Amino acid sequence: MTTGEPKMFQFYDIRGIWGKDLDPERAELLGAAFRDLIEGEVGIGRDARFSSDALRFHLSLGFGGEIEDLGITTTPMAYYSAWKEGMEVLQITASHNPPEYNGVKPVHADGRDWSPEEIRRLAKAYGKLKPAGSFKEHLFLDPIKDYFEFYRSFEVPKVSLGFDPSNGAGYLLTNLLKEKFDLKVINGVPDGRFPNHPPNPLLPESQKDILKLKTEWGVLLDGDGDRLVVKYRDRILGTDEVVAFLAENGEVGKVVALEVTMPLKLEEFLRDLGIKVIRTPTGRVLIKEMARDKSFAFFTEYSGHMGFREFNYIDDPLYAFFKVLEVGRGSFSTNYVPPPRSPVRSYKLSEEIVQRIVSELDPEEVITIDGFDLRTEDGRVVIRPSKTEPGLWRVFWEGKDEKSFETLSKKMEVVLNGAPEDNR
Repeated sequence: MTTGEPKMFQFYDIRGIWGKDLDPERAELLGAAFRDLIEGEVGIGRDARFSSDALRFHLSLGFGGEIEDLGITTTPMAYYSAWKEGMEVLQITASHNPPEYNGVKPVHADGRDWSPEEIRRLAKAYGKLKPAGSFKEHLFLDPIKDYFEFYRSFEVPKVSLGFDPSNGAGYLLTNLLKEKFDLKVINGVPDGRFPNHPPNPLLPESQKDILKLKTEWGVLLDGDGDRLVVKYRDRILGTDEVVAFLAENGEVGKVVALEVTMPLKLEEFLRDLGIKVIRTPTGRVLIKEMARDKSFAFFTEYSGHMGFREFNYIDDPLYAFFKVLEVGRGSFSTNYVPPPRSPVRSYKLSEEIVQRIVSELDPEEVITIDGFDLRTEDGRVVIRPSKTEPGLWRVFWEGKDEKSFETLSKKMEVVLNGAPEDNR
């Protein structure tokens, strides 16, 4: 947000450091602002962070009236509850952020995310209404029970599976997965400190534990259980590899929206399969709503979000993983070969420094769908502003081949020298 409202109002949710950007008083004012924009009943779910229960209480105190308490939920469970029960849901979570963070993802009664414009309206309503001061709460677990029954109806191969929910809300899936697979669980006790590794599954340090497991498959989740990182045998599959596999098996439809961080090689691969590709800015909500509005069969984001039309576009890792097992009959093989590519890292950069980096790389072409997509003779570099962590810029590069990747990596080492890294 750039409109001067409190820092907790982000592009498509509410998020900040508990006790600093978001505290009991602000939570009550936030609840009152939600009450101004929401009609009818509201359900509240929460992840396993230490501050989530306090945030739930004070948010409810601000909102007032009748509150349906969904208990601890993954974010996909919250979306499922909104969709199936036809009620607005406020999911308390800070997703993959460190333990001191928390926030709220608001979900409409049809399972749609709130749009950036609706978040701006919420920010404008914030502080203008007095908190209700009381509420009545009912424990409402019916949609969560229905969620598990839905997945129990799936027939998938009984593979050996490693499961790492990152000490987050995804631990709720453990018993279901035990029924379906030969399961080994690590980091499966909910702990808001995230003591074993960060709740961001894209970070190499978060992937070390799952890679140690001698299982055919592995699933690694983020703190609220809506991002999918898959291990197959002894390596982590990239989201682009999973998309290519699904595409080869006819599961992504005739048109796919690829946000700017998806590899150019994947775009070429999909087009060779006869699939139309539309490039978009990053942002789970933006891509999902484009897919919904145009009735695409599938949407995805490189960060591990993916959803399907038949499941109301809920970005549920469990649905995507079951789909992969179902179409591959327990195995994984694709003709797609991912390009050599750096990890996505985050840096605190000023606009002036970003412009200097662009100038020093001297690209042949600059595409500005979302930040800077710099095409060079060796490949490309993407530098884009984070939509969830203001002040940070996401940076990665990919080469046309191994030699060009090495050349590009050396250039990036020079241009990023001294830039402060912040991979929270």
